[in-house]
Amino acid sequence: MVAILHQPDLGLHRPAIKRVPYEVLSEIFVFYVESPQQPPNVCTYTLTVKPVAPSTLLFLGAVCVPWRNVAWTTPRLWTTVAFKISGINNNLMTLLDLVKQWLQRAGRELPLFIKVICRDSHRSLPFIKLLKEYRHRWQKMDFRCDAPYVLELLLRKDTDTYTSNLKVVHFTGHLTEDHAGPVALDLTADSPEEIYGFVPLSWIKTQWHALRSICLMNPLPVDHLLHVLSDAPALTYCNVNLDFIEEINVEVRPLVHNKLRDLRLRLHIDPEDDGSEQTVILEELLSNLASPSLTKLSVTFDEELNVNFDATYADTLMDFLARSKCSLKTFKQHGVIFSSEHEENQLLAVLITTPTLEHLKITTDIRESDKSISNHFLERLSVQTGDPDLLPNLKHFTYHGPLGFSEEALAKITCDDMASTSTDGSTGSDDLGTSISKPRLMERIDVELNDGFDEEGNDVHGQCPPRVGSAWKKITISI
Repeated sequence: MVAILHQPDLGLHRPAIKRVPYEVLSEIFVFYVESPQQPPNVCTYTLTVKPVAPSTLLFLGAVCVPWRNVAWTTPRLWTTVAFKISGINNNLMTLLDLVKQWLQRAGRELPLFIKVICRDSHRSLPFIKLLKEYRHRWQKMDFRCDAPYVLELLLRKDTDTYTSNLKVVHFTGHLTEDHAGPVALDLTADSPEEIYGFVPLSWIKTQWHALRSICLMNPLPVDHLLHVLSDAPALTYCNVNLDFIEEINVEVRPLVHNKLRDLRLRLHIDPEDDGSEQTVILEELLSNLASPSLTKLSVTFDEELNVNFDATYADTLMDFLARSKCSLKTFKQHGVIFSSEHEENQLLAVLITTPTLEHLKITTDIRESDKSISNHFLERLSVQTGDPDLLPNLKHFTYHGPLGFSEEALAKITCDDMASTSTDGSTGSDDLGTSISKPRLMERIDVELNDGFDEEGNDVHGQCPPRVGSAWKKITISI
């Protein structure tokens, strides 16, 4: 009887979600769209964000009419415009109409993030003309195409009548037989903070004073890089491929860059080069540069011809670090081989000059165990028998390469208790009998071994070989 009396009253109440005010529901939608839908990738670029999937907003509008009205009239939801043009698009006019509606819903003032993947230059012209109408609102542009003339049409400066808002430029241009000449990407009306591209630096015309992050995949001569560093005093992240030149312009040396924090250098060899030019290129750069704020340094040599960690290379690194007087936190070295204890000692000599180092990464694609780091190197890092002044702040050690050391030697570079233990098992103490605390307590050790090839000729990689026991498995995961 009670249920029957209350049933009409229950029918008069609307669901709680329908009683949420428009402004609150709009903020919920924005929070939902901007929050990560999956674990974010580690990204070194300062301003790059992952575009919103178009289906996310369309799903919100498909729930009910009130939700659609809120979503369609919230401009902040539509400021990211991402689409792909290729030969498989059956109805480009429908896609073009959708892009028009998307841009209209983004309002008239909010900055825009445009991401376009173009595989068909001729079919993309209507989209390019549409996007150029909103050129004054671009804040982040990610444009990837096959034909350089489309890239030029999209990025070049048409007039000086607008106030540019462009902060991030990401472009990929591939030369074709019809367009083999250079392309001028005129960004002089902009002051981008981030540039990422697969084009030569000579193609780019821009203002460098606001640049904070640059990543160029095309080979870059050393003197060109020094000019960029000289013209971009706010630069904090630099990732480039270095190219060989005969002589460096004396006007750019010596250079002290006070803001650079993350420097990543890749060196690729010429087919006729024996590998000796790689260290020469690096020496030409580092001998003319000082970076007092540097915390991350990564050097990658060509994988096809591994470079020995010899005294010349070690001296180049030590001179650069000593000149910079920086507090290096991360050092990553790829593509070097260690054929003797002498070469391991050269690396150790570099490391002993970086007491602030927290992450050491050594990787190589070779599979000969006699060209990898050995027990000698790990014993020097040992908290029991090694040099107590060597990497006292080391927390993360990464190694990718062949197995040239034992499980026991690897285990000794970490210490899971704070008391110092001598080789005979006794606890270390000072003159007053006080226990001495170890300065290093590792947080992570990652090892990935090159185990050779399988029956089909594919590379085989594993975190540990089958013969090692549980101690290795414990040490290769985060504690």
